[in-house]
Amino acid sequence: MPATIQIIVASITATIALIAVIIAAISLTNSKKASQVSMELLIQQLISNSRKDTHEFSYKISGDDTKIAEQLLSSYIEQELNTYDVACAAYLDKKIDRNRFKKTYFTEIQNLFDKSAVTKALLDQSGRYYAIKKVHNEWFNLEK
Repeated sequence: MPATIQIIVASITATIALIAVIIAAISLTNSKKASQVSMELLIQQLISNSRKDTHEFSYKISGDDTKIAEQLLSSYIEQELNTYDVACAAYLDKKIDRNRFKKTYFTEIQNLFDKSAVTKALLDQSGRYYAIKKVHNEWFNLEK
């Protein structure tokens, strides 16, 4: 009888351990999804804010000192591109939901390459905005 009790206790212990592992795996999955959603919301907010700043400033440019205004606008555009570059890096590193990111930013990434001369000049600089260029190439390069 004592051997039978030991087997029962061992079976119950193994079952409890298995249940604990399953619960831990489910919690980890839920935690990763929550983290992804949180990061996606942060990216959306950052892009929205930088785009808003650029647009607001472009409307405020006055004819008084266009050189300073152009420099400031260039700075805002650079900030906006930096934000997109961080977002694209998260996409490439698979830290966010890739399908949702593509659905959300497909047109915006395409439009970055069709914008003003300032934006084009910044994007053409070698060594800068690698993630944006890589995502754009992945989505829009028909020769791949």
